Amino acid sequence: MRGVYSVQFIDDEGNIHTNMKYQNKEGISLNYAGNDIHTRLVKEVIIEACEIIYGGGTTKARLFLEENFNLENMAEVKCDE
Repeated sequence: MRGVYSVQFIDDEGNIHTNMKYQNKEGISLNYAGNDIHTRLVKEVIIEACEIIYGGGTTKARLFLEENFNLENMAEVKCDE
């Protein structure tokens, strides 16, 4: 089953945190915990896209991600249900 799964937990100080993790239909999720050049670059592109979104540019962010990840048509990339 694919989708975003959220897990809430309470830390030692009583603060509630929510983690959201995407898994594809095979149950595989991304792990970008390393510090290699590829991981850093992917994180930079995603952070930049988030900044564009926070500035109100959702269409601009979508086009930015399409260009940087070679997603000519995002609908074509989505996995079958």
